[in-house]
Amino acid sequence: DDEGKLSAAGGGIDPTMVEFVGDVNEPMRREDAVAMEPDLILTITHAPDDPLDYWSIDPSVLPQVQAIAPVLALSGTGRSDISVERTAKLAEALGADLSTPEVQAQKERYGAAIAAFSAAAAEQAELTSLFSSVKKDGAIVIANPPDWRDLAWYRALGLNIIDPDAEPLSYWEELSAENALKYPSDILWQSTRPLAMTAEELEADSVWQHHPAVSSGQIGGWNQD
Repeated sequence: DDEGKLSAAGGGIDPTMVEFVGDVNEPMRREDAVAMEPDLILTITHAPDDPLDYWSIDPSVLPQVQAIAPVLALSGTGRSDISVERTAKLAEALGADLSTPEVQAQKERYGAAIAAFSAAAAEQAELTSLFSSVKKDGAIVIANPPDWRDLAWYRALGLNIIDPDAEPLSYWEELSAENALKYPSDILWQSTRPLAMTAEELEADSVWQHHPAVSSGQIGGWNQD
């Protein structure tokens, strides 16, 4: 962001230890990338069958980027747990030691969190969840679970998620202000991206305060990154 901090997608990365050669809002600075002399350029793709689809690399400059180093893309589609497994396999193939005590401890915490999530979802299976991004500018979109890696996984673990009227691979259903309350739910999971309304703003909104989840204070944060 403008303060040099990473979004939630950055995880535990220390940005002061990373050299940036561009981001999703600007083309890759090829001169800076060349100066780094990388052995591999790693990104993701949302269209695995399209040889030109590489996240943050414009197709018009792809040949020049590929001349710097081989480009490898992990699929950004499918369930999150599968993506995690493939990322771990790639890390191991590139030399990471996944048998260290630290990694094994993290893997145990990861497994315990999955088990706890699944147990909670089974215990409260009748509760419905809705995933949204209600923007500060008034735009409203409701997430289509099959299109989102995390939501598809949550559903597989037992979470009862409402399906909006959305076309496959559209990711969202856009709602007008008049239809803001189209999907009542027990829990509303609201995007935590900067342009989205906060829980407090939703509770104070003259329309959203009438949504069952909002009126009962059942608003959770959804890290869609």
